[in-house]
Amino acid sequence: MATDKLGTQEEWAAARAELQVREEEHARLGDELARQRRELPWVPVEPLTADGLPLHVRALVERSLPGVFVDRRHARSPGSIYAAQARDDHD
Repeated sequence: MATDKLGTQEEWAAARAELQVREEEHARLGDELARQRRELPWVPVEPLTADGLPLHVRALVERSLPGVFVDRRHARSPGSIYAAQARDDHD
């Protein structure tokens, strides 16, 4: 297990000054990365439907999921699937 180093006030001040130089370099590098990120080209984004899905995803869902859920309540509550199945079985 590592133990803390003991040193003088002068040693601490020198080590802290060296660390501060490295921290400033790190901050400048972060600022440069942020600037480069802001300069990335913009890409058009497909508009979302009212329920927050992209149009192509909404179309896929509408083509592939009909009949899976009797109504939208099943998608929201897992327990309602079993309740609906039980109702359907007794009808």
